[in-house]
Amino acid sequence: LAALGIIFYNLLFINSVFLKAIRKTVYASLVENSLPAISFLLLIFIFQQDFPINQLHFKLYTASLIMAGLLSVLVILPWLDNKTALRADIPNVVNVVKSSLPLAPISYLAFMMLWSDTLMVGALLSSDKVALYTTAAQISFLSLVVLNALESTIYPRLLSIDKNQEEELRHFFWKASFLVIVFLLGVTLVVSFIAQPILSVFGPAFKQATAALIILLFAQWVRALSLTFSFMFIIRDKVKHLNMTLAAALIVNIIANYFMITSYGYIGAAYATLFANAFLTSVVVLLFYHHKLLANKQLKF
Repeated sequence: LAALGIIFYNLLFINSVFLKAIRKTVYASLVENSLPAISFLLLIFIFQQDFPINQLHFKLYTASLIMAGLLSVLVILPWLDNKTALRADIPNVVNVVKSSLPLAPISYLAFMMLWSDTLMVGALLSSDKVALYTTAAQISFLSLVVLNALESTIYPRLLSIDKNQEEELRHFFWKASFLVIVFLLGVTLVVSFIAQPILSVFGPAFKQATAALIILLFAQWVRALSLTFSFMFIIRDKVKHLNMTLAAALIVNIIANYFMITSYGYIGAAYATLFANAFLTSVVVLLFYHHKLLANKQLKF
């Protein structure tokens, strides 16, 4: 059921991206945000008597994603031009994959960095420990929401300055780096301070995951320290080095997780994530200075 929901959510998301591409942003926002919410509320209204029992909420949520995905197809139909779709210059799947390189692996590797510890905890520990760690990991991702907001603001500005006001690049880079460090540290400290009350919402037993949550929050902060440095690899066309670093960090993460989980349980998984993120950030910063990525573009580096 979860897989089915994910498939139709991706259909919904792709259709939303299509609407953004043709500059129908209002419709895109409605498709991405309103359709699943309205579908879910409608199903809850229809099945309100049975909603609290037999995990019907999960089934209804999956059904709402299927409904929203299908409705999103109806929404984009008026803007689909069959003649345009049949043009010879429309790239095929292979060309799309090729054109996504070398940036696409960054997303794949970053995703696996976030989830490999959760997968290994599931493989190596009992279900009650998996529940504790997964809950702590999900809450720690709150800081990533803030990080994504900063990323969407900083990267376009950094790219624009590099192209049009290169003399301002160094100043803006360090200013943006300081903003990420301080802002994410603030979020990390606030969530760490209220970690136990947040976990207690899931039940008294979940309070024992407080230490893991705090470690994971600081692990995400350590990873965030590499954000602006990573941007410069993309801007300077040295993505290959970033991909290699992420791949190495993923391997370090998997190895560290195996040994730490088998020795210290789910707390070990949290420490392994912290260690792998520290490795990632350290190597990114070292390569940043080695390749002199803040140097003037006219200089060889």
